[in-house]
Amino acid sequence: MAKPPTTARSNFNQLGFRLWRWLRTAFFSGVAVVLPFAVTLWLIWTLIGFIDGTVLGLLPDDIEAYLRQLPGAGLIAAVVFIVAFGALTANFFGRMLVAETEVLLNRVPLVRTIYGGAKQLFQQVANRDRTSFKEAVLVEFPGSGLWSIGFVTSDDGEAIIPGQGEVVAVYIPLAPIPTTGYLIYVPRASLKPYPLGAEDALKRVLSLGAMQAGPSAGLATTTIAVAPNPLPPASSKPL
Repeated sequence: MAKPPTTARSNFNQLGFRLWRWLRTAFFSGVAVVLPFAVTLWLIWTLIGFIDGTVLGLLPDDIEAYLRQLPGAGLIAAVVFIVAFGALTANFFGRMLVAETEVLLNRVPLVRTIYGGAKQLFQQVANRDRTSFKEAVLVEFPGSGLWSIGFVTSDDGEAIIPGQGEVVAVYIPLAPIPTTGYLIYVPRASLKPYPLGAEDALKRVLSLGAMQAGPSAGLATTTIAVAPNPLPPASSKPL
């Protein structure tokens, strides 16, 4: 006996709804897996392209035209130059050359300020025993009852704000671009330690707080939702 049209139409609508739900779940599962890889590769490729364009532009035209055909040639050239210059400054003549250059730069007011700040910043980055950005804290900012993630950059703030005990400099990054933010000086007693470490704190800033706490400090594991089969199970009844 044939099924009524309304029943057949209802079954067809249910099958279409299941298929749409399966496609939607599969799509968002694919986005959760593919987009992190795509964004990472795009950022690396953009950085390499920027370095290539900057470094290769300083070379003679014939050498530049040849190296343009090799992706990453500018990055390799920059690394070789930095290593060679670092080896040069390790001896007496190299240190003397750098010292004389710094004397000339310190005679120019604006250049002296920019060079001095950049030198201190990169010396902290290159120092293996650095303490800056290794201590993540919670600071009450920008108002009472509002807590922000910050990084202790120095502990010499007592010279700037005397009479307050131990005063530290705290850098509060802006999400999702941590290279911009606020620098504040606060008493250490007003800070709360960030319990999950500096690496977790930076990941939370980059992810706009979407990252959840986990036992592992390594790469986050992507949880993929398994879409159910939209088709009904095969019937065991004989035709």
